[in-house]
Amino acid sequence: MNPPAVVPAALGSICCLPVRQYHFIYDPKNWTEAQSYCRQRYTDLVTVDSLNMVTMLNGMADKSNGRLAWIGLYFDVVSWRWSLSDEGFYGADGSYRLWSAGEPNSAWYTVDCTHMYDNGYWNDAPCQWVYGSICANTSGQAATFFYISTLMNWTDAQSYCRLHYTDLASIRSLQENEQIRTMRPAGLTVWIGLYKDTWKWSNGNLFLFSYWASGQPQGGVENCTVADFSLSGHWEDWPCGLEKASVCYH
Repeated sequence: MNPPAVVPAALGSICCLPVRQYHFIYDPKNWTEAQSYCRQRYTDLVTVDSLNMVTMLNGMADKSNGRLAWIGLYFDVVSWRWSLSDEGFYGADGSYRLWSAGEPNSAWYTVDCTHMYDNGYWNDAPCQWVYGSICANTSGQAATFFYISTLMNWTDAQSYCRLHYTDLASIRSLQENEQIRTMRPAGLTVWIGLYKDTWKWSNGNLFLFSYWASGQPQGGVENCTVADFSLSGHWEDWPCGLEKASVCYH
């Protein structure tokens, strides 16, 4: 059995920000075992959320010990969820939708977020696009909405709403939808709090950055993700029960 290879890599200023370290574990494990190992000894399986991190991990990988390594990305189910996770707020109205004709139409494996058109109907779009947004203050089942003119991507809009209000707006009825449609300037598209949940990171981060290899993901029973360091760290989905190397962080 080969011992774990520990290779530290710092992100950010040493004086001011936490130092994050990455650990390549070359002892083969299935994805669940790798996740447990990383959580017991470090923090979790690695979350790869930028091209800079891809480049860094490529430079750290020892391909002579195996070209494939588990990362923290796994597939759960395709579901549309509201940013506000308060079941008492929704009551029986959490399933309200007002999609434009033919929407949502994004690929099953992408994470997408929801904006409202000028006519009040909804569309799924890449979460990195920038729009104004609708925040909400909630108390019990009451909601008050606020139009935010600053252009932001969906994640930044969510953070802004959670900092200054309760969350991005959840819409439970045609009446609430009309209230939002008429409160923001005509002709403008705005983010609301609905997003599509598909692939997830083990540490709970929202899946936004992707680096799939050509033809990936394939789906079916291939619900866990490896980085292929013989292909510049591009990702492939594989059955979770196969034993491979893995990358932890803390």
